[in-house]
Amino acid sequence: MLVIIDTKAYILRMTIATLFYYVTFFSIYREGTIKKKLILFFIFFPCTFLANVFTGFADILPVFSSYLFLKRKHETDYFLLSTAVLSMLIDYVSSILSSSLMLYFVTFEGIKGIYFILIELIIQGLILLIMLFLYRHFKLGVLLKKNNSGIVALLLCYLFLVTLTVSYAAHYYEAFDKFIVGIATFLIVQTVFVLLVFTRAYVKQKEKYERELEQQQLESLKKYTDQLEQNQMSMAKFKHDYKNLLLSLREAFTEAGDREVLQQIEGLEHYSNQYFLDKDLNYRYCKNIENPYLKSLVITKLFEANEQKVDCHFECLSPIQEIPIPIFDCIRLAGIALDNAIEAARESAEHKVSIMFHQDKRQTEIFIENSCVDVNLPVEMLMKQGISTKIDHEGLGLSNIREIERRNPNIFIQFKKNRTKFSIQMILMGK
Repeated sequence: MLVIIDTKAYILRMTIATLFYYVTFFSIYREGTIKKKLILFFIFFPCTFLANVFTGFADILPVFSSYLFLKRKHETDYFLLSTAVLSMLIDYVSSILSSSLMLYFVTFEGIKGIYFILIELIIQGLILLIMLFLYRHFKLGVLLKKNNSGIVALLLCYLFLVTLTVSYAAHYYEAFDKFIVGIATFLIVQTVFVLLVFTRAYVKQKEKYERELEQQQLESLKKYTDQLEQNQMSMAKFKHDYKNLLLSLREAFTEAGDREVLQQIEGLEHYSNQYFLDKDLNYRYCKNIENPYLKSLVITKLFEANEQKVDCHFECLSPIQEIPIPIFDCIRLAGIALDNAIEAARESAEHKVSIMFHQDKRQTEIFIENSCVDVNLPVEMLMKQGISTKIDHEGLGLSNIREIERRNPNIFIQFKKNRTKFSIQMILMGK
């Protein structure tokens, strides 16, 4: 059974309901020119009104006309499509809520006139204003644009078409007003379903984005360390030539018996030996790491340790070939451990870090030992979030390493600590 509405009142509600869509759409979609939006409104507003007279599926017209008219040529704009569909869904929700409220105060008897429709439209307008306020307050537009994808647009289109079909069927069988609470419940269930699918898609998209970002960062790191390695090789060549030159000068002035110049050469040789020793980053061992990303990480951390005046010794006697865990996890695992070691050593009295990589047929081992301040904390306490061996517990701490270990059952990690030393041994078992 339906609430019977006077023809003039019905035309008024149909007109204002169409107007509500454009008000909602123009309020939340701020892109595009005002001129194009005005042309869209003045062309398709009367077309939508006429379509509503002849079919119950007329709401498709303003949604897809908004998309087709405002999008750029030869481009797919999922954000525009999602916004247009969402605008119509907001209009539907406000209409269903206002109708539900009205049914508590009126009966199905008699013909409802302009007064009834005006009250319903005022309630719907207030609900619409509240929903638009919440949309802006929670920055849902930013969230929609950030997760701009075909999946989101498809889910919103699905919810829109389901709502439109249910609404049409309810009006066709004259049951809309009688079962409006049931219809609203059904639509809530559909909305929850869409949200669950969207959440799953969002998590997958976020993971994909993070992987792509990590890949870009690793590529940038590789380019940087490739240049760093070339510079180090050039430095090694210069060091060799420089020492040969000093040796030639020493022999020449020794034969000439010029003691004063010979002393200056010896002083220069002593100074340069100290300089070259400080800049020696053990690049000969880095060549044994075959994975370019892991190699880039090690070179970068050795360089950072040298820049921070940390005495860093690196050893990798055997070639490191295939890594038995996902390379992103390995990079993050080693990166966190090296960052913590370098920072803790920098704050200690000795300023020392020792790093050892080793691989055999069964496993890959990464061993890192660093000097640290005398922190009276057991290793179990260091596993907690926000706790580390550094002053004021700054840094990532060791809980992040445990998180990676839980994801990979073939990783075994052991921590050791005394008053001034802290070490971490990571065993990556072959699969």
